[in-house]
Amino acid sequence: MSTTPNARTLDSLRKEGYIAEVVEKRLPRGFTTKDLFGCIDVLAVKPGAPVLGVQATTRTNQSARYWKSIAIPALRTWLQAGCAFAIYGWAKVGAAGTRKLWQPAIRYVTIQDIDRDSSNTAVSNSPDKEPEDGSETTGTPEGL
Repeated sequence: MSTTPNARTLDSLRKEGYIAEVVEKRLPRGFTTKDLFGCIDVLAVKPGAPVLGVQATTRTNQSARYWKSIAIPALRTWLQAGCAFAIYGWAKVGAAGTRKLWQPAIRYVTIQDIDRDSSNTAVSNSPDKEPEDGSETTGTPEGL
């Protein structure tokens, strides 16, 4: 049985001291889900940090989720309200010949990202850089 990106994200956030819950809804009569504000799968809070909305996905889909998210007007409002938003892209990583472990590449999205990239619709121009070891975190907002 495989673990979902949402489950891995919840585990990761809880290990960092967050209270976290999945906020996407499964729609009746199908396998379709609806994200909170169109881009948030997981909501996380902890003292001293902004409320964090997370889009949980696979590493291969992380860039597509970035471009989808910055096109959603509610994300700008979310960020202007002082909340934070990150995309957790999960992949199994590890050196050749060793056991591969699930690691997230965490991409924090800011209003500056939206201003810079929202008019650019070409996914090939994504600012994401695929980390090789899964440990890279980009664009960390203050307070996290």
